[in-house]
Amino acid sequence: MSQCGSPSYAEDFIQPFIMHGRRSVLGEWPWQGSLHDDDVQGLHICGVTYIGGNWALTSAHCVEVPGLYWVAFGTIFPEEFGVQSQRIDVARVYTHADYTSSLREGSDIALLELLYPPNIDKYTRPVCLADEESLTEVLNESNEASCYVTGYGRQETTLYDEARVGLVPRSVCEEIFQTLTATIDHVADDAICVDHREPLSPICSGDSGGPLVCKSKTGVFRQFGVASWGLEGCNQFNPSVLVSVSYHRQWIQSVTASPSEGNGNKSVAGGFGVSMTTTILEMLHVDDGSHSQGYLYE
Repeated sequence: MSQCGSPSYAEDFIQPFIMHGRRSVLGEWPWQGSLHDDDVQGLHICGVTYIGGNWALTSAHCVEVPGLYWVAFGTIFPEEFGVQSQRIDVARVYTHADYTSSLREGSDIALLELLYPPNIDKYTRPVCLADEESLTEVLNESNEASCYVTGYGRQETTLYDEARVGLVPRSVCEEIFQTLTATIDHVADDAICVDHREPLSPICSGDSGGPLVCKSKTGVFRQFGVASWGLEGCNQFNPSVLVSVSYHRQWIQSVTASPSEGNGNKSVAGGFGVSMTTTILEMLHVDDGSHSQGYLYE
C-alpha cells in the first residue's frame, strides 16, 4: 500500500497563492474526493478526504440530513468520471456528538464509512492526519509553511482547484471576525483559520468538507483542517474557518477503530440500488429538511 500523504504527481508544479485557486491535475491531491447524494440527483455537494481503509472525512453540515450518499475519487471533474475514477457508496455516517447546526460552535466534522476501500493507485491515495506536534510546527513556520486548500467550489466551471494559504492563529482569527461583524464574538476552540491574500477567496461554495493540507519537511502531506464556514461572499479579504483535525484526532481514531461504539450520531446510507435511508440513531440538528450545499456562511 502507498504511504499516506504521498502524491503521485511531480511537485515542481506548486506555485504561490493564486487568486481563486489554480487548476489541478490528476494525481496532485489523490486523497481529495467528492461527496454526492442521489436524493439531490447525484450532484456534488461537498468535498471529502480519503484517510485510509474504508474511511473518508468531511464536514458534519454536509451530511446532517440523511441521504443516499456516495463518494468519487480519482477525478478533477466531480460529475465526470474516467477509467481512473472510483465511485463508492457510503455505508454509514458518523457525525461528531458535539456538532450543532450553528457552525461557529465547532465540531463540524463527520466520518464516512465506505462500503469498501478504494483501490490505491496514482489517483487515489490516503492522506496522513495531523497531530498537535505537527500543528505547532506549521504554526511556527508561519508564512513559510506549505499549506494548501483544495476543492470543487464555485468557479467558472466545476473543476478541481488548489490554492496556497497561510494559517492564522485562532486568537488572531477571532479578533479579525470581531472587528468585521458584531454577530461573531468568538470562534470555536477547534477552529483553524486560513488567510486570504487576494480579493477572491480560495474557499467558496462547494468546498465544504474539503481538506487543508500542509507539506512537512520530509515531503509528507498531512491534513490539518476540514473546510467549515466563512463570511458571506467569496470576494473579501476575510479568513475562512476550518475544523482542526489534530483537535479531533482521538475521536477519529476511536470511531475508525470501533465504529459500532463510535462517539457520535450514526446513520446508514445507501447508493446503488438502495431506495431508502434507515436511521439507526436519530440524526440531530436537522432544521428545514434541506441539504447544506457546500460552503456555508453565517
